[in-house]
Amino acid sequence: MVRLLESDKNLTPKLNYSKDGGSYYSYIKKPGEGDLSLKEIKKRVSLGSQFYEKDRENIKMLLGKINELKINNTLSYIESGALGLWIPNKEQIVIDYKVISMGSPTFLDVLSHEIIHVAQSCSTSSRKNFPKRIGLPLEFSKEINLNLSHNVYSRNSKEVMYLEREAFTYSKVDGAAIKLLNKFCK
Repeated sequence: MVRLLESDKNLTPKLNYSKDGGSYYSYIKKPGEGDLSLKEIKKRVSLGSQFYEKDRENIKMLLGKINELKINNTLSYIESGALGLWIPNKEQIVIDYKVISMGSPTFLDVLSHEIIHVAQSCSTSSRKNFPKRIGLPLEFSKEINLNLSHNVYSRNSKEVMYLEREAFTYSKVDGAAIKLLNKFCK
């Protein structure tokens, strides 16, 4: 959590001055985020890393729940380029170390995505089983299509692509991961 807090500080917009005396803000966009309004930039500057406090609290809550369910979770280097993995036969979630440097919003998104895969496995009657789609409506946005175009998914079957699309669709929905975990994983 300390390293996430440090990464979140890097996400705070910075006021810069140009040689001609003008000023401008620079910031790192979250994945899929458009340009921020000046009002939004000033809000993030005033709150600093506290802007992401809710994300860090949600991360703690999700980690607490998977620990309660005795689901192994670890940080590691993932050679395939994936940011996270759900390994059902080991009942293990793995998140790549680089996700920490991306800040709390991205870490929460990756953790939520993998937790949705856990719920997909639980819906098969055993979380050790390969996940199957829960049957929720799927989103076909540019952002999700871009995520699914990554070479990590290039050899996946159509059904596995739908599994991934389901996880991507709901990983950004506030509270969806914990609700699905509570519904399917007892």
